[in-house]
Amino acid sequence: MLAITQEDKDFEKAFNAYDKSDYKKALGLFNKIEKSQSSNAEFFLFRGICFSETGNDVKAIDDYNMAIEIDNEYSEAYNQRGFSFFSQGNDSLAIKDFDRAIELNPDMVEIYMNRGSAKYHGGDITGACEDWKNAKEKGLGMAEQLIEQLCN
Repeated sequence: MLAITQEDKDFEKAFNAYDKSDYKKALGLFNKIEKSQSSNAEFFLFRGICFSETGNDVKAIDDYNMAIEIDNEYSEAYNQRGFSFFSQGNDSLAIKDFDRAIELNPDMVEIYMNRGSAKYHGGDITGACEDWKNAKEKGLGMAEQLIEQLCN
């Protein structure tokens, strides 16, 4: 039987804090164990989300880049990086990442919502509405409100 290390315990504590939306606490714990997680794409994804949720999209993007470098087919890393690009007002990079995330995981409905928002913000109303309609067809009810307000 393998012994549970302090890093294993800290990793679990970090995820527990993340699950409770205590992103600052999670960041502190994630930072403590960074060296042991250098090849863990999931670590960089979740720490990136914590950075994003605490207003640091630059560091979030750095972590999403690491997650993608480790696993270039990690659709959620592309989705989250796209969301951070969108938050920074970089619609074209956001759409590029959302496109890649959809290519890797076409059933992940939230990506269509995110890409639709980036397209809308960038002036592509038709493309935005198509994405939101796609999200609605795939079962995301919140898309209907956007369609009713912005696509008719």
